[in-house]
Amino acid sequence: NKAYFEAHGVDMDALESHFSKSKATKRSPTAMLVKNLPADTDRDELLAMFARFGTVAQLLLPPSNTLAMLDFTNPSEAKAAFRGLAYRRYRHVPLYLEWAPLGCMRP
Repeated sequence: NKAYFEAHGVDMDALESHFSKSKATKRSPTAMLVKNLPADTDRDELLAMFARFGTVAQLLLPPSNTLAMLDFTNPSEAKAAFRGLAYRRYRHVPLYLEWAPLGCMRP
């Protein structure tokens, strides 16, 4: 996952420092981590699920299919997706959503 995200412009230092520090990290208003995905996750299906709430600028899904990062173009659409999909069942598991650290996704 790490190599895939780095190859697609994710600042892994920002992401990893977020998980290693105990102090609060500023969060992006548009980018989120989608965790707890099953290994048989379908990229198009996942994109369609989030795109119902607005325009997804970027969706990154590494070959493991167990974790995704996505970025909306509009903060209000991202917030609506977060509210609408957090803990919602996708296939047989609940989705765990988390706002990504600010600046971890590069354009």
